[in-house]
Amino acid sequence: MLDMQCTFFITFIYVSNDGMNRRALWSDLEAFQNSIGDSPWLLAGDFNVIKDPSEKLGNMILNSYEQEFLACTESIGVEDHPAVGCYYTWTNRREDGVFVMKKLNRDFGPKPFKFFNIWTEHNDFLTWIEDAWSADVTGSHMFRLYSRLKAVKAKLKRVNKDLYGCISQKVLIARQKLESVQMKLLQKHGEVELRNTEQVYLHEFSAIQKAEEAFMKQKARNKWLNLGDQNSRFFHCQVKVRQARNAIKCLFDAEGNRLDTPDQIKEEVISFYQKLLGVSNAENEGEMITTVSTLMDSTISDNTKVLLAKEVTEEEIKSSMFSLGSEKAPGPDGFTACFFKKAWPIVGSDVCKAIQSFFQSGSLLKEVNSTIITLVPKVHNPSSITEFRPIACCNVLYKCITKILANRFRNCLGDLISSNQTAFVKGRVISENILLAQELVKGYHKNKGKARCAIKVDLKKAYDSVEWNFILMSLLAVGCPANFVNWIRECITTPRFSIALNGSLVGYFKGGKGLRQGDPLSPYLFVMAMEHITHLCFADDLMLFVAADIPSIKLIKTQILSTLQFRSGRLPVRYLGMPLIAGKLSYADCKPLIDKITSRISSWSVKLLSFSGQEGGRGGIKVSWDQVCLPKQEGGLGLKKVEDWNKAAVMKHIWNLFTQAGSLWVAWIHSELLKGRSFWTVKIPQDCSWGWRKLLKLRADARSLLSFEVGDGKNIFLWHDCWHPNGTLYQKYGHRIVYDAASSLNAKVSSILQNKEWCWRPARSEDLVDIHSKLSLVQIKDSDRAIWLLNSSSKFTCADTWQHLKGKQAEVQWWKLIWFNKAIPRHGFIGWLTMKNRLAIKDRLIQWGICVDPVCLFCRHMLEDRDHLFFKCPFTKRIWDHIMALCLVSDAIDDWNMLVAWGTQHLQGKSFRTSLCKVAWWATVYHIWLQRNASVHGGKIKTEEQIVQDICRDVKARLDSFRVNNSILNRMLCNNWKLHLCPM
Repeated sequence: MLDMQCTFFITFIYVSNDGMNRRALWSDLEAFQNSIGDSPWLLAGDFNVIKDPSEKLGNMILNSYEQEFLACTESIGVEDHPAVGCYYTWTNRREDGVFVMKKLNRDFGPKPFKFFNIWTEHNDFLTWIEDAWSADVTGSHMFRLYSRLKAVKAKLKRVNKDLYGCISQKVLIARQKLESVQMKLLQKHGEVELRNTEQVYLHEFSAIQKAEEAFMKQKARNKWLNLGDQNSRFFHCQVKVRQARNAIKCLFDAEGNRLDTPDQIKEEVISFYQKLLGVSNAENEGEMITTVSTLMDSTISDNTKVLLAKEVTEEEIKSSMFSLGSEKAPGPDGFTACFFKKAWPIVGSDVCKAIQSFFQSGSLLKEVNSTIITLVPKVHNPSSITEFRPIACCNVLYKCITKILANRFRNCLGDLISSNQTAFVKGRVISENILLAQELVKGYHKNKGKARCAIKVDLKKAYDSVEWNFILMSLLAVGCPANFVNWIRECITTPRFSIALNGSLVGYFKGGKGLRQGDPLSPYLFVMAMEHITHLCFADDLMLFVAADIPSIKLIKTQILSTLQFRSGRLPVRYLGMPLIAGKLSYADCKPLIDKITSRISSWSVKLLSFSGQEGGRGGIKVSWDQVCLPKQEGGLGLKKVEDWNKAAVMKHIWNLFTQAGSLWVAWIHSELLKGRSFWTVKIPQDCSWGWRKLLKLRADARSLLSFEVGDGKNIFLWHDCWHPNGTLYQKYGHRIVYDAASSLNAKVSSILQNKEWCWRPARSEDLVDIHSKLSLVQIKDSDRAIWLLNSSSKFTCADTWQHLKGKQAEVQWWKLIWFNKAIPRHGFIGWLTMKNRLAIKDRLIQWGICVDPVCLFCRHMLEDRDHLFFKCPFTKRIWDHIMALCLVSDAIDDWNMLVAWGTQHLQGKSFRTSLCKVAWWATVYHIWLQRNASVHGGKIKTEEQIVQDICRDVKARLDSFRVNNSILNRMLCNNWKLHLCPM
């Protein structure tokens, strides 16, 4: 700080034991923070209060004074620095009664800025940005951009403090205000002022609750949950789980010493990564360029050189920026890609100028290439720093630059990277490496046959160990333009690292080697480095296969085991997540993968998932899996049947056999397994691999979907491929047609084609005459081409193939009643079960062989079936009458079929009334079912009025602030349901 001549503030604090006096201090701190703006501020001392139950041993509940302290720390934007030494600093020293220990002495510093995407949804967001962006700044384009981003930070910090500070507490207050006015409405339900106040409070509560959920979701870094009910509690738990998983409480160093104090752990982490990333082992650059040049077999074309070095346009910059993930973790500057996308009308011009200035000057500001290393555990309960994966959180501006470079470079990788590498090269797939490795290890358990050896290599810290000069020399050796190489040089050789450790950033050092996991450019550069290692490779997973004599293999094995301290392994081993086995695939071979999937599912916070998140897990749900896996239009839940999807995925490999001539796996199949024979006719060997067996078993499904266009005919089988208008000739005419044509079983179309003219021998049968007569319908193309018959593009897609395999059933009329934009998922799921008549209603339980009293628990008179429970029972009929009146539906609906018929006829389109009625109906079904279950299982019994109130609450929570046309009908509906009318 002193060297930087930076003004900063330190406040030393000793807080009174009196709660009222403390309250005055919190106000003074907030006022002082406003006066010093964004200047660095350190607060240290004895605060005489805790801010979290974990800081207290005994009597764990936070009182109101402690909650006020927590609110103050959030308001002034400071965070607690890690403690050193004894965690608890105070005790009540009681020998009898409750013994209490607390953490009271602490240091606070400014919280690092992080942009929350929910800010972009505020109506004034662009106004805030425009105000901050108007600051007059001089300097380079990159400097002006970062200076304005700093002004935006200051503005957003103030806005966050005013609108979103202490958000959980604000949600609690908003809920209390809403519940208070609703309690008054129960006594004075006709009072207009109270009803208007309730609408305002409900709108405030919904908005602040939505904001809290968005905050928690972004902190949880949840990638898979996009749809569902309100998930605030779930995301709270996800944040806690994520923090607990990433926390480092103890480590063992390389000598086995236990490190359990914050200072020891910090020193170990910084030291390890400074040695790993900050120290280069590069050789002499002149010698390296000579060595690398001799290793490179391919060079890029002149056209590609022009594309790599061409001027960067604003359209290219915008496309790159908008392709970045909006929810990705930010870099040190705190901004996510979502900020730049939402504020593009204001910031876009400056962003484009700054990025274009980099491509003109070839230099980056230090701030742009600063990086946070996040440590992600690779194993459960890691004990060594090597058991963490370092993920780089780069600034969005830097990622936008390297995304442009990556998009240009990846298009030429196919010409530079040999076929034994499948990672990150367009058109190559990981599964082919698995299939090929499986073919190569087949028979390894047998003593007879050729002497062979396999070595599975896991490259330690592969990304982090790559030398920069080696990458740059490789790029020059393949002919990349000098300016393109200089752009990459500036990007990969100028990073500065800080490490995120237990919520704080530690260390700040310059990199010396390595590629960053998290940089869009890194995968493609790493593939270039791996090109010099032969054999079967996917990124840093390497399989080496050797053919030699047995004495040589035994000698090599002994030397490797003794020199490199490898351990001798045995099959099966895991390669790219799958077991490599020498014999038949068994359940035991797959069990580790099954256990991993099961463990992952078991780790989910199932208790926080509503019915819609547990669609297959309730024992009382009697719906077949085939029905569940139907599309929603056909009466299912829209889940994919794994068996059908697996078939579609496997059939892609069959397609590749006819279209991917450059694939190493395809070449192996043709050379070693087909050997000039047709794929459609080879027999299934008894000792074949499980992958090859799976492909051969699906031939009947694939054959009808594949046809061919004739070019020179060298790749098309005359009798077994579908190229003729009559279809597959061997299937249609049998073996006799081969004899009549004086041909061979494995003949190609090229045998009857010369200079694009047909040259059949004279026909010796009526079948051959028929074949010859239709040859004029076959159009000769420039080259042979496989055609997938399921779409107009003639190319294979898993989606089209899956649709074909699963078949199509009749569409049910009611599916749009349940599944629509504003549907509440848990309500829709119960509605779906009710439509299927698969709820555990008493008449169904009796049919399933369960002995129960069949009488309805509401009326104690009639048999409980679906129609009676939901419509004919006097108790539920009165609820429906009330709901229908609120929906302005006057038609009498007395049973389930009438409800469905009326809904499909009258509730079409996306009007407000349509959405309101459907939300209300399924809320009614849901709450009637909840109350029925409460009656069966001894739960709380509610009155009709209370159930109607619960229904209204759910409808209001879902549809409040729905933008609607300001029509008389819509105003009446909003008034009935006490909704806040937002005109379109």
